[in-house]
Amino acid sequence: MSYDILVFTPSAVSDDGLSAWLTEQVEGVDGDSCDPAVTTLALRAFYEDMHQIFPPVNGPDRVDEEVLGDLPATDYSFGPNHVYVSVSWDGAARAVATAETIALRHAVAVSRVSEDGSVLRP
Repeated sequence: MSYDILVFTPSAVSDDGLSAWLTEQVEGVDGDSCDPAVTTLALRAFYEDMHQIFPPVNGPDRVDEEVLGDLPATDYSFGPNHVYVSVSWDGAARAVATAETIALRHAVAVSRVSEDGSVLRP
């Protein structure tokens, strides 16, 4: 089981509609959801910074799990207006703090999906 973080375009959805919107986004994925090229420039910039600290074990930038060492295994999936980050629970606290810091830098929003669903907007 993983700890999940949603990073998204702030104008794409309100806080109240977030859960239904996310379900719609995940079910409506066509093609390779592991390719960051399908998302917005701001979300790609977020991913570029985030994956330097939390390397992906999937997608075009994946690293072998043996190479991770003490870093938590991290999966990324992408949609037109979101990046979904799944990290092992032992890395959750650091991943949330890192994601929120990077998200603010790139003016994108973050939801703590595996916790209380709280949203941090720029």
